[in-house]
Amino acid sequence: MENAILFYREIDCYNDIVELLGKQEDIFLDFKETKTTKGRMLEDDRSIFCKAASGFAHQEGGVLVWGIEAREDPATEIDCAINLKPINNVKRFLSDLNKYIKESTEPAVDGIQHKIIFENDDENSNTGFVLSLFPKSDRVHRALGPGKTRNGFYKRHGDSFSELATNEIKELFFRTLSPDLELIVRPDQNILTLILKNIGTGIAKYCCLHISLMRRQSVRGDWFDGEGNMRFRFAQAVTTFESGKHTTQVRLNPGIVIFPGEKMALAHVSCGEGREPIEVEYRIFSENMVPKEGEMTIQNPDKIEV
Repeated sequence: MENAILFYREIDCYNDIVELLGKQEDIFLDFKETKTTKGRMLEDDRSIFCKAASGFAHQEGGVLVWGIEAREDPATEIDCAINLKPINNVKRFLSDLNKYIKESTEPAVDGIQHKIIFENDDENSNTGFVLSLFPKSDRVHRALGPGKTRNGFYKRHGDSFSELATNEIKELFFRTLSPDLELIVRPDQNILTLILKNIGTGIAKYCCLHISLMRRQSVRGDWFDGEGNMRFRFAQAVTTFESGKHTTQVRLNPGIVIFPGEKMALAHVSCGEGREPIEVEYRIFSENMVPKEGEMTIQNPDKIEV
């Protein structure tokens, strides 16, 4: 799971905010104070927000914590969170943040989230801090400043945002042509067919599938290609048995690619007789694709297609 999402979920009370004092900003984390006194977003706040939305979206995502001052600590000479600056009328500030999402970038970044942490965990005080989660995006987003002034494209470098050069913008647009593989498990009696489908816009290269099957009864790991042979003609497979489950790593040979919209059956696996549910855990890797993982349960292998 992405570092930004983990951090966002871990901060859920006032004490967590206090413990951020002394923490350095990095590629995933930014601290900002606001000069607002009544909770309304100011022009500076909007400028900060649109740069963060663009910059974090073009990297691996990130979190902006509103209500914390970050600057150089005189004692350590390190830039870090140094003072708490809680926001008055923080509920109004949250409302403005939510409204500004669709105006901050072109196109808008999908999946931006906000949450309030009240000072001393007292909701009645209406004073506190806001965490803004900016997810990674496969699209290219231009930051729009206050008054729809075009500010350009941004990227997170270390602990700050910088405007991209022309060649970097070109690379971002090329990145939108990325693969996105999903796993399809097609049961037929006691045989599972494993299929990778490319639902992305780019060609999938150097694909790899890690898959584990869990079942109370013994699972016979008979892996073979679509023609029934025990030798993989387009992939290499290594199977291990650990903690009651088979884990198999299937690597497509170099030169084997999956085009956008294409399905590729990798293998069949024999799961033995019986009608007990089969739990499937998997991870998928490909060049220029964020690794994907998940799990599914097949209730009746001889009838249900997942």
